Amino acid sequence: MHQSRPCPTITFTRWPQLAAPLLWAFVRPVHWLPVLVLYCLLLAGPRSLAAQTLAIPAGLQQGASGRYDFLIQIPEARDARAGVRAMVYVPRLPAGQKAKERPVIVFFHGSTRDRTYYSKKVDYMTRRADRDGFILISVQNWWSFTDYTESIRDSRRAVNSLLWRLADESLIKGNAVYATGFSAGGLVALMTVHNSLPESGVVARQKPYDYYPYAGAASFKGNFYQGIGTFVLNPLIDPEPAVLQAHYRRQYAGKLLYLTVGGPKDAARVQKQALEARDFLQNYLGLEVVYRSFPAEGHSLSESNWQPFWQLVVSRLAR
Repeated sequence: MHQSRPCPTITFTRWPQLAAPLLWAFVRPVHWLPVLVLYCLLLAGPRSLAAQTLAIPAGLQQGASGRYDFLIQIPEARDARAGVRAMVYVPRLPAGQKAKERPVIVFFHGSTRDRTYYSKKVDYMTRRADRDGFILISVQNWWSFTDYTESIRDSRRAVNSLLWRLADESLIKGNAVYATGFSAGGLVALMTVHNSLPESGVVARQKPYDYYPYAGAASFKGNFYQGIGTFVLNPLIDPEPAVLQAHYRRQYAGKLLYLTVGGPKDAARVQKQALEARDFLQNYLGLEVVYRSFPAEGHSLSESNWQPFWQLVVSRLAR
């Protein structure tokens, strides 16, 4: 068992993300000491608690193309007590390109009871990785196995621990990681990014691996539910819209949020819920959202859905 470090000094690089809610706790009439203690626990850093026991295959260490399967066991799993499985796919890159310099796409599949789907039935994503040159991390969507949105935490914490491990070994471009998902996986992607914000692990009193600095999220024709077990909001932040929105604009600063929906042939629930997702992110949290509608499409992850998102990812690499 890896021990957390003592409460460290807040560094300049992490202070801008964490300062606002901490200062707010001091000025509001709340008992601030527990808040300070929880912030220290967060600042102790998930990197110090990253899944260092995960064995990294020699080929992946060398950036060699191929499929690499992982079983990630997380403490206090809600449902995935035997672990969450993930597949890291490294495409064959042109001469001069290195895998660790390419963007990383985390992908959550849609609703299925097939626990091998993440690896055996995602060729439509590995083909895109081959063509576009990104590292694909396809993860079991435990919500689809249990029907409880609380199970999303298992998938989220597992992939966060894997990402920290790969980033610590300098095997991925750690600041260019995007959580994506199709259908049921779209909700998982949005929740993964939101509930991995620096403050969310503190507010929910969660365990290690709750934080990762994702560059953005994409929900392709995804589901959306807001309520218990989904999006964690900081109770220390004044719910007055101007204050709440200013806070989450800071938390999401620089992140890409991309949503798509089909037309009448798309799933009825998605036609309704994609709009609800946009309204929650854009109107309630005050965030900038790229929302694309494809009236002629049904419920599938088409190239017309994927390419505009990928072009946005590429455009951000030069920043």
